[in-house]
Amino acid sequence: MDVRKFYGDTCALDGVNLRVAEGEFVSIIGPNGAGKDDAGQRADGLTAPSSGSVRFKDRAWSVGPGQAGAARHGALVPAW
Repeated sequence: MDVRKFYGDTCALDGVNLRVAEGEFVSIIGPNGAGKDDAGQRADGLTAPSSGSVRFKDRAWSVGPGQAGAARHGALVPAW
């Protein structure tokens, strides 16, 4: 994952770069407003980044109109 996300002029994620190996468990911690939910939504494929990409098993992990990327890949994603 290497993404940026903007809401208008506000940058919510700036160059988040994350790699998770098979079998690893990762937690993202930080204060309120740090972008944890935004990072999770990009990683899950629930919403598209403003720039950059998310890949899963060497395939693009993205959303299209009216679909959630994680649901397309057969994962069950809890509501944030």
